[in-house]
Amino acid sequence: MILSIVPLDKRVHIRGSFTNQHRSLQNYFRNNVTKDIDSGMAKCYVLSGEDAIVKGYYTLSSISVPNVHWDASLQEKYKPKYDVIPCTLLGRLAIDGNAQGNGYGELLLMDALKNALAGSGRIGSFAVVVDPIDENAKAFYLKYDFIELSSTTRMYLSMRKIKSLFPS
Repeated sequence: MILSIVPLDKRVHIRGSFTNQHRSLQNYFRNNVTKDIDSGMAKCYVLSGEDAIVKGYYTLSSISVPNVHWDASLQEKYKPKYDVIPCTLLGRLAIDGNAQGNGYGELLLMDALKNALAGSGRIGSFAVVVDPIDENAKAFYLKYDFIELSSTTRMYLSMRKIKSLFPS
């Protein structure tokens, strides 16, 4: 089966059968994602095949992170100009329970980073920020060099680093 990552189309993609060990990720995708899309709060991308069954998804939106959460060198660099730093939030990334163990998480993450990088070329964004749902998610992001923000559970990967992952 050929899989592709495309924007969620509520008329095409099958969401009702999506399962995940984290009920919040499952319920959000089944019940709330279209409200966020319709209101402009988030964009959702899905991994699916010709059968339209969703194997995984992620969401992107904008976020401003207070300067005080960045490491000292960044605080010094940006404090005179910015109280908050504009970023892209990778709000959710989830794989269907029946599709675990196929490398889909990495596939979706790389697509999310490419989309965020493309967006940063049109609208300023210093980094991609994530809120790991648990220690396994944190370990996943650490494998891709995400850095912990001070005094939060958030992590980030700078656009400069993301750009180096996808040379033109």
